[in-house]
Amino acid sequence: MSTTTTIDYRNTYFPHSTIKAISGEPGYEDLHIAYKQIKKNASNVPCPSLANGTTGHLGLTTSPTAFARASAVPYLRPAAPGVFTPPEGTAAQIAAAKQAHDEATRLFNEVNLIEKILIRMLQEAIEEKYFESQLDTETGLPIGSIVEIFENLFEMYGNVTEMKLEECRTTTLAHQYQIAEPIESIFSAINLYSNMSDAAKMPATQQQLIGMGLMIFNRSHVLGSYITKWKKKDEADRTWDNFKQHFRAAHKDLRSLASSSTADTFSQPPANAAVIDALVEAEQRAEEQMNQQLQNLANAATHQQNVNDQMTLLMQQMQTMQQQLQALAITRPPLQDRTNTTPNPANGNTKKRRTAQYCHTHGLCKHSSSQCKQPGPNHKNEATVQNMMGGSTRDCVWLTS
Repeated sequence: MSTTTTIDYRNTYFPHSTIKAISGEPGYEDLHIAYKQIKKNASNVPCPSLANGTTGHLGLTTSPTAFARASAVPYLRPAAPGVFTPPEGTAAQIAAAKQAHDEATRLFNEVNLIEKILIRMLQEAIEEKYFESQLDTETGLPIGSIVEIFENLFEMYGNVTEMKLEECRTTTLAHQYQIAEPIESIFSAINLYSNMSDAAKMPATQQQLIGMGLMIFNRSHVLGSYITKWKKKDEADRTWDNFKQHFRAAHKDLRSLASSSTADTFSQPPANAAVIDALVEAEQRAEEQMNQQLQNLANAATHQQNVNDQMTLLMQQMQTMQQQLQALAITRPPLQDRTNTTPNPANGNTKKRRTAQYCHTHGLCKHSSSQCKQPGPNHKNEATVQNMMGGSTRDCVWLTS
C-alpha cells in the first residue's frame, strides 16, 4: 500500500478551486466568506475513518467546540505513526500490522497535504502584505495550522469585539418565525452568530445555539407542541443538527395545515400570513385543550382510586377498633346493678344501692367470697371479680359469647 498520494484535491474534491480574492485590507465579511469556502472544501473530502465519517476533514479547519456543532464524535487529527516496527507473531499478524501502519501513514500525510493546500489557497486570496504576519521570516512558509491562521487574521482585521458579538446576538434573536417564510432564514441567522463567535475566539456551543432557536420559536405561539416534543427527547439526541431537522419537519407540517385550511395563502403575503398563524394557533390550542382534558380524566381516575384506597383503609381500622373493644369488654369489671334505686327520703325510698359482688362458690351474687355463708369445697375467700382464682362464673355474662 502506498503511503503517499497523488490526488489533485483542489480539482477533484474542492467545490471552490480558488478562494474569492480580497482586495485591500481584509475585513470581517471578507474573512468570513474565505473561511466558509475553506471549510466547505475540507468537509467535501471523504474521510470515513475520522469523526462520524460524514463530515470529511471539516474538523481540520475548526476548533473542537465549533466542530461539536456538526458531529457528536470529535475529529482527532492523526499523529505521525513513526517508523514501522514489526511485532512478534505470525507472518499474517505482521502483515496486518504493516497494513495498519501504512494506512495510518497515508492518512497522516493526506491531512497535512490538504491543510497545506488550503493555506496556500487562502494566501493566494489575500494581498501579500496582509498575510505576511502569518509567514516565518526565515523560510517564508506559513506558521501554524489553518485554524490558528484564521484566528490571527480575524483578530488583526476582523474587528470582532464582545460588543459586536452581543449586537449580532440581539439581531439574531429579533428574528420572528412565520409559516409563510422559509425556516432556513432563522437557522442561517443563528449560524452567522456562531461564525462570529468563532472569530471572536468565544465559540458558541450547540446548546447555546439551540437556546437561541427556542427563544425565537417560543414567541410564535404555533410551535408549542413541537417545542414540548423536542424537550422530551433524550439529551444525547438534542444536538444542533437534530434541532434543525426537528423544526424543519414541524415547519413542513404547519405549512401543510395552513395550505389545506386557506386557499392561495402563500401567494398573497403578508396579509394572509396572519390568517395562517391564527388558524394554526387555534389548532394548537385545541390540541392543548384536548390534552388537558385527557389529563383531567387521568387525574380523576387516580383520585377515585385514592378514595377507594382510603375507604378500604377505614374499614380495616374499624375492624381493628371492634376487636379492641371486645378485648376490653373481657377484662373490665362488672357493672353495678342498675335495678336498684338510689335512696331518696322525699319519696319514701330509703333503700341503698346494692352492688353485685363476686363469690368463689356462687359467682356473681349479693355477697363476696369472704362473706359467703355456704362455701363450697375448695372455697377461696380471697377470690374477687378481678381475680376469680378459678371460681364460679355464674351470671358473669361478659365472659360468655
